[in-house]
Amino acid sequence: MKKIILLVCVSFFMLESCSSNEDTPIVVPSATTAEAVLDGNSIKITWQAVTGAGITYNIYRNDDTVKINSTPLTEAKFTDVLTTTGAFTYTVTVNLSGQESPKGIASEKVVLEVPKTRTFEVYKYDASNVMTTEYKSFSTFTYDPIIINKLISVSGNYLIAGGAASTESNKDIYTYTGNLIMKLESFNNAGVVQSSTVYLYNDKNKMISLENTQNNNNIYKIVFDYNVDGTVLGTHYSGISGALEPRGNSSVYTVLNGNLIKEESFVVNVGNPIQKSTIEYSFDTKKNPFANVLGFSNYTLWWANQNNEISSISNNNTSSTIYSSRNEITYNLNGSVLINKFYRKNGTNPEELYSINTYTY
Repeated sequence: MKKIILLVCVSFFMLESCSSNEDTPIVVPSATTAEAVLDGNSIKITWQAVTGAGITYNIYRNDDTVKINSTPLTEAKFTDVLTTTGAFTYTVTVNLSGQESPKGIASEKVVLEVPKTRTFEVYKYDASNVMTTEYKSFSTFTYDPIIINKLISVSGNYLIAGGAASTESNKDIYTYTGNLIMKLESFNNAGVVQSSTVYLYNDKNKMISLENTQNNNNIYKIVFDYNVDGTVLGTHYSGISGALEPRGNSSVYTVLNGNLIKEESFVVNVGNPIQKSTIEYSFDTKKNPFANVLGFSNYTLWWANQNNEISSISNNNTSSTIYSSRNEITYNLNGSVLINKFYRKNGTNPEELYSINTYTY
């Protein structure tokens, strides 16, 4: 009897040993490269899905050690709704049976920067070509605390040079419907509306008209028609409420890659030849300071430019003079405009520095 008990104990021990030797460690698949794309005030992150049962993922922003997803992700995608502006990269890890892989390869840097302040200075020259400041303004941009690229207002202070200097201030207030800017109202320092601009859009969210009403009830309006060749026709009207009439001028605009590259304007006066002027623009590949502001990409023409103008050439059929301009731009480490110096040249006259825009983000 004692011998039988001994054999049973030995057999049990041997079974345990065999079972332990056959266990294999869980191998967690490696994480892949993350891809990140800016979408309004959010960044959409995607990566190559890992096959296998029970696989989940975590997402890390920049070099943070704390994941940004509140629960493990079962799909190879995630949307990071930003609460602050800046530059962001993302990495992915793979989870399996309570174990987490090392971080995968980080995404390329994604930047969401919008102007916080802007200083604008305009210069003039006397007969001796001495340059002085003619006009200077300082603007502060205020955004929605939740939708951080939704512009609420722009407050400005202005110094008018020449003679007795005086200071003025105003405030522009933006009204949105969804992601579209529907109205822009400008107030003076007494809180009185000086002008109001109403914008209309088609079913593709392209602007089809803007109508600006001054506080003296004068109205200026442009109606935009989108041609099959990709150009945009702008027809200009003016007058008072209920009595708008064509101004006799129109424009044809050519847009490429989100930038206005050519503007042809025609003025028709009865009994006179049609006056035509043409401006051609070239651009860099970096983002315009307002490219990330909600609704600006739905504007038409100059306001919607996605990149920065670096030069222009203009002429008209009533003069042999060619006008040109160029911008000398300084960028920050994220590729956003810090300083934009605007130079212009009239025919064979010397080039002049006309204005400087300085931004903070």
